[in-house]
Amino acid sequence: MVSPRRGVRSLAAFPLAVLAASCTFGETVIAPSSPTLVVHGMLNAAEPVVEVLVEETLTGRVRIDTTRAYDPQDPIASAGGIPQGGATVWLVRLTPPGDSVQLVERLVPTTTGSRTTGVYAADVRIPGMGGPLPPSAVALEPGARYRLNIRTLDGRTVTGETRIPGPVSGWSPVVSVTPEPDTMDRSRDTLRLTWPLVSGGRTAGVRVETPLGPWNLFNDSTSFALTGALRNFFDGGFPSVFQPGHVQLVSIAILDTNFYDYYRSGNDPFGGAGIINKLRGGIGLFGAMLPMQRRAVSVTQTPATPLDAWWTSPADSLALWIETPGATISAVSGWGAVVPPQAQATRVSGLGTLRGTALLFALVNTEARDTVGLFLGTAFPDSIAGAWQAGTRRNGLPRLVGPRTYRKAGPPRPRPVL
Repeated sequence: MVSPRRGVRSLAAFPLAVLAASCTFGETVIAPSSPTLVVHGMLNAAEPVVEVLVEETLTGRVRIDTTRAYDPQDPIASAGGIPQGGATVWLVRLTPPGDSVQLVERLVPTTTGSRTTGVYAADVRIPGMGGPLPPSAVALEPGARYRLNIRTLDGRTVTGETRIPGPVSGWSPVVSVTPEPDTMDRSRDTLRLTWPLVSGGRTAGVRVETPLGPWNLFNDSTSFALTGALRNFFDGGFPSVFQPGHVQLVSIAILDTNFYDYYRSGNDPFGGAGIINKLRGGIGLFGAMLPMQRRAVSVTQTPATPLDAWWTSPADSLALWIETPGATISAVSGWGAVVPPQAQATRVSGLGTLRGTALLFALVNTEARDTVGLFLGTAFPDSIAGAWQAGTRRNGLPRLVGPRTYRKAGPPRPRPVL
């Protein structure tokens, strides 16, 4: 959501500047405050695993290592937080009462044993979903209410309650990608989404996965239209949401009041408004969601520049588009068909730039920072010449190194959905 602070901040700049010029303030050392427990957990009615993150607020008592790379297995510490290990965490079903399951902390192996992560997880039962179900686990069902109970080693407690939205007629926990993926020409197409009204839901969440991070928006109706020209107005660079050559997942979920209130609020030093917190004994979120649909969208674009083409070499092929033209540097998007020896081609999306005739293009795993190969070359009207350098991650893909010469072979092809 657009922050309400921005307008206030600009209005306040002039009087603050005058005060700064006429006054001199002394320095006061503020003692660290007592830490508060911070909890984040969501119940997903289609996900057979529940995870809860337990940490502390940053008070200056602990030195944070800001040089660590983010690790999804250790999300709190690697993102600069203070995990709370050794806590007792229970999930209790309130309607009907009786079912409960204890969440077990995930530990990270070290050379001397293991390290706490503050991440607690447990299997839950999803009625209607195939496969073996843990008999003693809590069942997650639309319309049911749940309580989260947390007790740390030093005796602090946090509790929260939520209700999964629903029930809704015809809903199934097997929320999979639609059988026929959508192909969007972002030059002219609009993706139109509809879903039924769900009781107990506060709002709908619309989410689009992009190589530059997810785009999210709340919606209070039962339909939504996503134009191909949509820009991410939450990002300072206003990047395009839909990128030609990428297969992007679009999803709809019905969210509870806890989730909506928590993410629509924030700390506002000017208005005095803070986070809307529903937990007792700590701050954070214990909420619930009901997934409604997921759609895989293969994005393309009507060719408009000489680079917009299907380029082939004996080793691999590329589909390239000018994603956003610029006066000196243009953004490039596309995908590559990488052919391992004696194996089916692996299709990988990519991002890059074109400066004059200098082309830089990276094939990415899931996000722009996670590259599997980097190409530097020169773009000519009928060919592209350059060389590949190995990326940050390979993830089983063939090693992309060495010189390449690509020949123009026709219009760019949309990336197929496998």
